[in-house]
Amino acid sequence: MKVRIKYLMTFSQMAGKRNEEVEVPEGSTLKDLVSLLKKDKGRDFGRYLDESLKNNTVAFLVNKSAVGDDVKLKSGDEVIVSHIVGGG
Repeated sequence: MKVRIKYLMTFSQMAGKRNEEVEVPEGSTLKDLVSLLKKDKGRDFGRYLDESLKNNTVAFLVNKSAVGDDVKLKSGDEVIVSHIVGGG
């Protein structure tokens, strides 16, 4: 099945693109997709994503909703990968 990915902020620079469609196996979770991206996008992207996960500075939205990494993806879902943004 295919899911659409939107990379925002530094993630788009690291991925070398802002949008793409990715083929994932049926029944994949967000965690499975993250593992696939770390492997597919190369060492620098993987390290950057790992560091962002470790520091809790990355947000994943599926169809514009914040979700846990155990959410099952469906064909046509849009996954946004971005840094957490705050302000005041």
